[in-house]
Amino acid sequence: MERHGMLREGQRVAVAVSGGKDSVSLLHALWRLRERLGVELVGVTIDLGIRGYSEEYVGVAVENFEKLGVPYRVVRLADYGFTIDSATRLRRPVCSVCGTVKRYLLNKVARELGAHVVATGHTLDDFLSVLLQAYIRGYLAPSTSPTCRPPTAWSRGRSRSPRRRRATRWPMRGSWG
Repeated sequence: MERHGMLREGQRVAVAVSGGKDSVSLLHALWRLRERLGVELVGVTIDLGIRGYSEEYVGVAVENFEKLGVPYRVVRLADYGFTIDSATRLRRPVCSVCGTVKRYLLNKVARELGAHVVATGHTLDDFLSVLLQAYIRGYLAPSTSPTCRPPTAWSRGRSRSPRRRRATRWPMRGSWG
């Protein structure tokens, strides 16, 4: 986080906690680092209204906020007139509705809480899973995909000789081998 300048001293960080292992781990990691980083934490969890899921996971999130003494807000989707269970009637994939609603509410609540940053526990696996699903379902056409290039951080200090590096070819836009 420090290397990439993700957080600055004095910022308030809204930590999005679903109650799952990734977001709870993020909450605990940021709580341990908060003084060293000079940041203030506020918690946000969203009750999606999914039967057999939301009650348990919101409970885990709240339990962890209270255990660490992190102020928090629980946003109930039902207060907005629907739940993810009721969204299954829409002609869109439920995951699409859920993701859009969560992003909107996290940003809205973070602003209301005066947060400068929203921290989520999304992992590279999560990102790749969503990307692959979008591609398989036809939401992501190969010709519209961004050009793949290695992050500059990967090449610093580990790259081959300058001559060899210049000779490296990267896929052109839309070429998926």
